[in-house]
Formats: sequence, C-alpha cells, structure tokens
Amino acid sequence: MVVVSTTIAAYGLLSNSTAVVIGAMLVAPLMGPIFGVALSLASGDRSLFRFSLTSEAAGVFISVLIAFVIGSLPLRADFGAEIIARTHPTLYDIVVAVASGIAGAYAMTNTRISPALPGVAISTSLVPPLATCGLCLSAGRFEDALGAFLLFAANFLAIELAAAAVFIVFGISLLSMPERGHFREYGRRFGLSILALIAVSVFLTHTLVKAIENSRLSKTVQTEMASQLRTILGARLSSFTVDNHKDQLEVVAIVLTPREIEPDLVARLEDGLRKRINPAIRLVVRSLISSDADRNGPVFLADEERERQAEVRKQTDFLSEASEIISAELRTVPGARLVDLRREMNGTTAVTAVVRTPEAIDPRQVRSMQTKMSRALDKRVRLALRCIITTDVDSNGILYQKKPDAGNANQQALEKRLGQALRNQLLITEPRCSLTQLRYGRINRQLYVLSEIRTPRTLTPRDARRIEALLRKHVEPSTVLVIRSVIGSDASAGGYLPSFDEARLKDRMPM
Repeated sequence: MVVVSTTIAAYGLLSNSTAVVIGAMLVAPLMGPIFGVALSLASGDRSLFRFSLTSEAAGVFISVLIAFVIGSLPLRADFGAEIIARTHPTLYDIVVAVASGIAGAYAMTNTRISPALPGVAISTSLVPPLATCGLCLSAGRFEDALGAFLLFAANFLAIELAAAAVFIVFGISLLSMPERGHFREYGRRFGLSILALIAVSVFLTHTLVKAIENSRLSKTVQTEMASQLRTILGARLSSFTVDNHKDQLEVVAIVLTPREIEPDLVARLEDGLRKRINPAIRLVVRSLISSDADRNGPVFLADEERERQAEVRKQTDFLSEASEIISAELRTVPGARLVDLRREMNGTTAVTAVVRTPEAIDPRQVRSMQTKMSRALDKRVRLALRCIITTDVDSNGILYQKKPDAGNANQQALEKRLGQALRNQLLITEPRCSLTQLRYGRINRQLYVLSEIRTPRTLTPRDARRIEALLRKHVEPSTVLVIRSVIGSDASAGGYLPSFDEARLKDRMPM
C-alpha cells in the first residue's frame, strides 16, 4: 500500500493534480502506525511502541525511495504548485495535524463516527510530503527536500501527541504510573516528542511570520508601484518579484508601457518605495513596450484588475485632456509633436510634457497652454515643457526650417560694415586708441553712430568729421558720427598696446 500510494502521490504531484494527490492520501497506510505509537505511549507498551515505530520508519523509507526512483526517470515534468506548496511548511500545518490527530483517535474510540477516518486521512498530509521529499532529492533540490520532510515530521509528532491524549482521556488506555516519580514517567514517555514538536513549531512559526511579512511586503510594493504608475500615460504594472538580500531589498517590476521608462522616472519610483517601505530598496524596471488602440486610434487603458476604476478613469481623463490641449497648441509650431506626458501630485498639479521640435517652444506659448489647461480642468496646473531639439531631413533638404528674415540680415550686415570701417579709420587716426563700445540708431531719417573709444588723447571734431565722411561714402550716406573719448592707454616695454584682454588675469592683489 505504501508503494501504491507513493506512486499515485508522485505522479499526482508531477502532473500538478490535486484530485490524484487526494487519492494517494486515501490509500496511504501511514496513519495506522502513528496511532500505534500514540497508544503505546499512553499505555506504556514498549513492544507496541517498537513495532509501530519500525513500521512507520519502513513506510517512510519505502515512500522516499519510490519517489526518488520515479523522479530519476528521464520523463520527469517540471515541479508545479502542488510540489512547491509542500516544501515550505508553516505553523498552520501543525494546527491541522493536531486537530486531525484528535479527530482520528476519537473516531477509533467511537464506532458511530469511524467513517470519518477517510476525511482525517485527506486532511493530514503524510505520503505527499514524503513523495515530494524523494522527488526533490532526485532533482538535487536538497533544501526543498528538507522542507518537505519537516512537514511530515511535524504532522507525525502532532498526530502522535494529540492521539495519545485522546486515548488517555477516553480510557482506551489506562495511564499506569508508579506511586512515586510519576512526573519522571511522564517525561520519559512524552518528553522527547514534546520537545521535538516545540522545536519544529518554533521553526515553522518563524517560517509563517516570514511568509506573512513577504505577503504584506509584496502587497505594499504592488500598491505603491500601481499608484506611482498612474501618473504615466498608458503605463501599468504587469508583474513584479521581490528578492530579499542581506542588506538590500531588490524589486524587479515588469511594466507595460507605450514608451521606455527613463532612469530619472525609475529614480522617482524608487524614492517612493524607499519612503513607504524600506530605505534599502533597489528598483529595476523592465519596460515592455505595448500600445492599445480602438477603431478611433491609440488609447491608454489602465489595469482594471488592480486599480480602482474611478481613480484610474480620473487620471486617464486628466492626461487625455492635457494631451489634447498641448497637441492642439503645438500645431502652430511646424514639426513639433508631443511624445510623452507625465503628472505629479505635489500640492499643485504639475505636468511635464516632452516635445520633439525643430526649435525651443516660446515661454509665452507654454504660458498659454498652462492657462488653457487650468481652465479646461478647473484646477491650477503648472506646465513644464522639455524640448528635445530635432532636425527632420528629406531628399530636398531640412524640413521645418525658418527662412531668414531679410530685415535682420540687412541690420547684421550694416553692423558688420560700421564696426569694421570705424575700427580701420580709428587706427589710422590714432593707432593707440581702441573701440570699446558702438551704438547706433535712426533719428529723423539719419543714422546716428555713438562710438566710445579709449585713447591717450581726445579726438578733435576735425578727426570726427574726416571719419564721418568716409563712413557716409562707404557705409551709409546719412551717417552722423559722435566720438566719445575716454582718456587712457595701455603701454608696455615694447610700446603702446591698442588692446589688452584683462579678463585673462585671474589673480588680483589687494591694495
């Protein structure tokens, strides 16, 4: 029966079939020897104790061996949830085993409820953990094998002690004790089992606490990530894993998004997790590029299974409205297009838009977008535009390039001719002077030119008249020249210096 039940359990576990595993529990004969051990402890029958314990040990050995052989066959499937569930026992398993031991022992003492024994066999996992242990040993997964065997050991100890207590209470076995030293007799019979059960319970309690902490941590990470991703148009959390190292908690999140999540946004998400959960968190975001569309074009769908419908709809409507306003305003800028839109909640509603454009967007146009958004959304909005300067080229040349302004070109040409001509004439008049400032403007259809020069002597009206005549002849006929002389000159051992760049001297001596 052990061979048959183990074979059923092993293939049920490999096929991940709960029904087949339950069938193996019904066939398994390992519950009987455990009740024999309990009865021997209650009655003090050493022969029964040896016989029952030997039978149970033989059954355990055969069960693990058969499962190991089955797992060593070449046609072995991957381990599923049925196997993984039996490699991480918790305190709950001991509670179930104690209740099962009480029910099974009581069913043996009362013939009216003896049909309940199959249910007890199903509720307590004996052969499946042993089959799991053998399968894990064949795969070299020794830590999982130890966990599965620990589950069987916990069930064995809990059923044994609970059944012994029931046998004593209901008088199936009289607990014969000597007149003196009965506490010592209690310790001799039950001490080892009680200590072993306490040790296992402490370990499984730690496992349960750790499992609860991991569950809460995963739920908190999921909630925080989903909340942060609401601010990214079209992004939603697909799945994530949490790996707890010694000094760091690593979270790997898989995000479905229309565009790649940039490092600065990952840093913002990581800061949120650190404030909420653990300051030692390291976040890695794996972007899976995806897009959603209906018959009218692209749409941005939220993860309805994880997010609250009302909040998601509110966020999506906000971003869609903001996207329409910005896109409509950008139509006036040839070649500009919106590529990303994000929202941050920090007292005021801050929106960051990423725009690819041939030239920077004018701040007045950004202010216009911000005003329209605030009115349309009925809340104060702060808009920031991140302009990514791009150049579009086809076979005919650069697209969206502004034609040069004829007026500006003429003005630049005039400035260049005035400056060059004035410098040449000043050097001829006084080689030691230098032009420091040049200003000009039209007054009553005449071009007034104010030139400020630094010179060792004041230039005379005669000098100004001669230079003005040359400017009228070669640059502009209506030129009126004003020369402002600033007396001073630079000299070195080699002579006068027409110009000296004092900005190159970085050190200054205090006077």
